[in-house]
Amino acid sequence: MDVNGVSRRRALCLLGTGLSLAAGCSSADEMDGNGTRDETETPDSSDSDSSTGTIETGELPAFAPALADSPGERYFFGVVDLETMWTAFDGDGESEFSSGGDSAEGEDGSDGDQTPTDPLVVNPLFVALIGYVVLLGLGFSAAGSVYERNDRVDGEGYVVFANDTNIVVSDYDFDGIVRDMGELDYEEILREDDRAVYYDASTGQAVGATASLFVYAYESEEDGDGFDPIEAVERHVDAAVGERPLKHETDDDFEWLLRAGDTTGLVCGLFSDDDELADDETALEGDDLEPTEGSDSVDGLTFDGRPYNGAKGGLQHLDIVTDETRPFASAVFTYADEDRIDEAVLEDSVGTQAEAESTTVIRDGAGVRVEATYAEETLEE
Repeated sequence: MDVNGVSRRRALCLLGTGLSLAAGCSSADEMDGNGTRDETETPDSSDSDSSTGTIETGELPAFAPALADSPGERYFFGVVDLETMWTAFDGDGESEFSSGGDSAEGEDGSDGDQTPTDPLVVNPLFVALIGYVVLLGLGFSAAGSVYERNDRVDGEGYVVFANDTNIVVSDYDFDGIVRDMGELDYEEILREDDRAVYYDASTGQAVGATASLFVYAYESEEDGDGFDPIEAVERHVDAAVGERPLKHETDDDFEWLLRAGDTTGLVCGLFSDDDELADDETALEGDDLEPTEGSDSVDGLTFDGRPYNGAKGGLQHLDIVTDETRPFASAVFTYADEDRIDEAVLEDSVGTQAEAESTTVIRDGAGVRVEATYAEETLEE
């Protein structure tokens, strides 16, 4: 299964490599449209409570300039803010996420002791693992030292992937990046006052930068898939400075997802330019994403597309547990029209491991919002 260029093999490679590296590496409430929460209140819910209401929208998230428009019918992206990433991997490369250990009893009465299966939890965790490896992959490349030297706010910002392109959103010394990249064995592809692109033929890596983005992509391992890393990187740096459109500038429904969804912590999204994501083209699940040999730590963690079936697109969010908060998940989905909304599908596929009576489903025209809270043990080992 391929979700607009994010193939099974490449996703599994990222997961397997990331968990292998993590084992031996050392490293340093009320929701609004920007994902902030006041812990004095919990979602108003009963057992899978459903109601009609208003889904509030807010400002575009800070990572929106990293999401360039791109060719293809589907757009798969993930975002992890760096503070959450280091909380999740607790500073020593060991994941805080459940990976086969004990988990809390869910609404279905299961006794836990399994990898999380609720898509509201699984999908953001899947994205967090990919995001972690995106950052590790950059660090192990020649361009990684350039990124580190010229990042003015170390430890802040976002790791983003959009289809096969990887982006770190931060505040950069752009002139310093140009100077340092010139000392490496990369070919200069594009050089403007506000953006630059380079290519290393020996590794197939393209690298680009602006004052707010550091972008990289590799040639695909799959022959004939049509992915050009140079074009992909150029597209993102051009869009970041206004020379090409951003994804939300080309589609009102995509913009609504960014404004209506909660966009801190762990974020993932899947969107179709068609009226809906067809059942047989949405999910990365089941046999399509079995762990590779030697990567048993993955424990079957996959991207589960069931909640997206029938929707035009969706955006998920997960706040992981901290000293001050409980795990909280939300998702917004947009449909071509409200007749396509199937609440039974949503209620059967999300919130299955949430705390009792915490899952809510709110309908607002052709939009749906889902919220749920979780016990700490659902996410922790």
